[in-house]
Amino acid sequence: MKKPIEIVEDVRKALETRNYDDFVNCFAQDAVLEMPFALENTPSRFEGIEKIAERFGEKSQLHNINKLYKLHQVNAVIYQSTDPDTILLELSLKGTNNATSHSFNVASSVAVIRFKDGKIINYRDYPNTMGLAGAIGLLPQLAASLIKS
Repeated sequence: MKKPIEIVEDVRKALETRNYDDFVNCFAQDAVLEMPFALENTPSRFEGIEKIAERFGEKSQLHNINKLYKLHQVNAVIYQSTDPDTILLELSLKGTNNATSHSFNVASSVAVIRFKDGKIINYRDYPNTMGLAGAIGLLPQLAASLIKS
């Protein structure tokens, strides 16, 4: 059975290679993915591996956004908690905006991840939506969508 720190490395690799099937495979069948600071009118909770897989599936807007930039590297900083089955994770992305050819390095998210029996059972994701939108050239569109809400 994998240790939490090994699973986090699997998560990092899956995100870096954009292999979302591998990412989803890190989750338990009854896992929950939460995004407490999700934008208004966007889903913030995905219960069960099927719903998590849908979130990262081919039809998700994530794949359209990924076309806007070349991802070079995902960096992870791991913080152990007093609970051996819980890790705090900071992720950052290095990439290139396809439209402008500008390189970026952006803190992309912080996550609190809980593990059981070698799988993720709860992933609370706090993405840096504004930072990533700025890096990939979507900040004006994001701002406009927030004004309309």
